[in-house]
Amino acid sequence: IPYIHRKKVGEGEKEWLRISSETFLERSRQRMEGVCDMKVSQEAMSIYEQTHQLWRDNNVSPHHEVNNASRQKVDLNTATKAIKKFWKSEHPKRLFPYSSFKKTSGNRHTWEESRNHNTLKINTESGWANIVHDVSHLIWHRKRKRKPHHCADHAILERRFTRLIVEKYLT
Repeated sequence: IPYIHRKKVGEGEKEWLRISSETFLERSRQRMEGVCDMKVSQEAMSIYEQTHQLWRDNNVSPHHEVNNASRQKVDLNTATKAIKKFWKSEHPKRLFPYSSFKKTSGNRHTWEESRNHNTLKINTESGWANIVHDVSHLIWHRKRKRKPHHCADHAILERRFTRLIVEKYLT
């Protein structure tokens, strides 16, 4: 299935490119290795690799590895409980921002609904690793708006969420 990528062409113009799955996987691998576009420090890469190893040790593919066989569907209620629990651990004094949850599937991220920011859409078919990755970015976005994504602090946040899932929901 081709991946659709948006590229800025000029002032206000956008060009849509279709690239092959192989090209997408190669670019993802390069980004994870820090080769192109996204700069990831060696410290962050080391932490991400630890996180990926945690997933592999529990027979779950890390979010960037395409392996549909190891992506077990996640129960929506279980995912909701896990996300709430992790939110509370990261924001003990702040209220949970989502009042409703929607189940989504296919090539969609777990993210807040664009029109209704009180609704969190959870892709239960993508598996735990993708849910953890997406939610860690969502929490990071709300928590540290001035720091870049994929820095060492974000990697630590994602690793903490991964440990929670492995300890409480995969055993």
